[in-house]
Amino acid sequence: MKIVAFGFEKNISEQVLKNLKTEEIHALKSDKSVIQCFVNNLFTDVPELVLGLGMYSGRDKDKLRIETSYNLGTEKFAINYFLEPSLHSKLSDGIGNSYCNFVSGLIMEKIKSDGLNTRYSFIHIPKSFDVDLAVSEIEGMLSSI
Repeated sequence: MKIVAFGFEKNISEQVLKNLKTEEIHALKSDKSVIQCFVNNLFTDVPELVLGLGMYSGRDKDKLRIETSYNLGTEKFAINYFLEPSLHSKLSDGIGNSYCNFVSGLIMEKIKSDGLNTRYSFIHIPKSFDVDLAVSEIEGMLSSI
């Protein structure tokens, strides 16, 4: 099963990303043109699963947040997530209006418009979360797929 994982440079998501045991990883700059280019190239060799990681700095900093939706304008749309929460994670509906939301929207719209069978999950990692615990939690969720 091909899994492509990405995160954002210079925050906890990049630290976690570098320790995951996935075939392909990408650390993205927080720049809309870089993100757009990444998404355009992501589906050249269609992956079965895409895992996105981002940093979270709001409330509920004790768990990883598996996002279930993204915003497009004033509307919310479902993410076809493939990860199920475990001990240190939970489902969340608060992706916000950040680069995390932007990339999630682009990926989900590409999956829908091209009729792809790719599944996508996005995890927000609290910025103060233990990196090793985050890696362990994500690896555990991935192993149960």
